[in-house]
Amino acid sequence: MFNPVMRDDYTRNQADPDAIVSLDVKKNLKRMTAEQFESFDTFIHWKQVSDESYHEIHRGDRGYKDHTVSLGRYEAVLSTEHEEQEKAERERIHALYLEVVRKLRRILTNKEYRRLMMFYDEDLSEEQIARLENTSQPAISQSLTNAIEKAKKYFCGKL
Repeated sequence: MFNPVMRDDYTRNQADPDAIVSLDVKKNLKRMTAEQFESFDTFIHWKQVSDESYHEIHRGDRGYKDHTVSLGRYEAVLSTEHEEQEKAERERIHALYLEVVRKLRRILTNKEYRRLMMFYDEDLSEEQIARLENTSQPAISQSLTNAIEKAKKYFCGKL
């Protein structure tokens, strides 16, 4: 008998020699048996035509499927390569960041470095830093300006 889960019309049609089997546009399985034709000879004729037609379609699909590779495999490989490239880029950027921080640590005073890190790394405002350090906002602003000018001079040779 036939199995509605089979992959294509050709496979379904071959599995049921007593009917012409196919799916309609709504994906419902349709079976046309010899009783539905005006004669057994007419049924045999259309069964052969359908077998040949379905087989030709099936062969065409197989040729394509046999000589192609699913994009899923390539997408997985590309995705992995992309993730590896992103990871390498993040590691490179992190290494540069650490190098800049080490250099800043050498050229700035402890106070300038601490305040610069709170402002940029911890995203604190000048007012918040002033409260934490028990000083005024203008003093924090001046300290940050001095730290930035020292960094510009060291990294860019400007001042």
